[in-house]
Amino acid sequence: MPTPPGTSHTTNAFSWRFVTPLLTGSAINAINSSFIATALVPIAAAVHVSVGRTAVLVSALYLASAVAQPMGGKLAEEFGPRRVFLVGVLIVLAGGIVGGVGQNLTGLVVSRVLIGVGSSAVYPSAMLLIRRRAAAAGLDAPPGGVLGSLMIAGAATSALGLPLGGVLVDVWGWRTTFLINLPFALLALAMAFFWIPSDLPVEGPRTLREVAARLDMAGIVGFGGAMAALLVFLMGLPRPDWIALGLAVVAGKRGSCGGSCGRAVRSSTYACWARTWRSPAPICASPWRGCVSTPSSTASPSGSRPAGACPPRRPGCSCCP
Repeated sequence: MPTPPGTSHTTNAFSWRFVTPLLTGSAINAINSSFIATALVPIAAAVHVSVGRTAVLVSALYLASAVAQPMGGKLAEEFGPRRVFLVGVLIVLAGGIVGGVGQNLTGLVVSRVLIGVGSSAVYPSAMLLIRRRAAAAGLDAPPGGVLGSLMIAGAATSALGLPLGGVLVDVWGWRTTFLINLPFALLALAMAFFWIPSDLPVEGPRTLREVAARLDMAGIVGFGGAMAALLVFLMGLPRPDWIALGLAVVAGKRGSCGGSCGRAVRSSTYACWARTWRSPAPICASPWRGCVSTPSSTASPSGSRPAGACPPRRPGCSCCP
């Protein structure tokens, strides 16, 4: 039976050597999301706090992931996905060590934040590596099997985390929920270092101010502050902390309007929303910016935007395309 055209080229581009480190690294966040649930009670007993207070270990990972993931994707675009992938894995490795030797709740929270930041840099970097690999192979889009494998790796490890975590915690103690990151991180680090091709050199020197502007640090800080304050409010229920909720609203407003892109679209946001709601096309909005746009298919054939549409993308703005 003849081989479909381009199949061998795709197979060579996305060989197991290229895909395996990406799958291993992308599974780290899912592992840590489910493993910790089996260790909260023994952790509370070991560090002498109530079980309710250990819930901050769950929240810390999700908050760090929510803030770091958009920043990790932007860093991968700016400095190269392989570099950011390796740095993310190293941060996860540091987080696993800190948690493995932690003696109090504060140290364990720091560990979970490091793991959340590192694993959130790994996943968008893996996606960008796949997309660039597909473009280099002359493909219009990455193979569905590769993207599907990336999703399955996260879902499968998350599902297996609870039973496997229960066994490991029962046999070797709660520290295994942190130390389990070490073999995964070391394996992903070694495979990525030797099997993933190096990134191209970064174009031109860049100052710290230029990098901060392109990353839109005002938006990131605002979004992080809003999420942290909202988390404090939700954890205080049924005795709500209204001050925390107010801070969440203020920080979210700052995050959406503080950056260069927020200032650019402030005057046209209402027009964008009005046009988007009148259109049957789905809304496409960044979770941490004030930028709103409709999909590129609604643009005119010439590529220009219709009247009332969002302004063009600016450096540091993460509007959807």
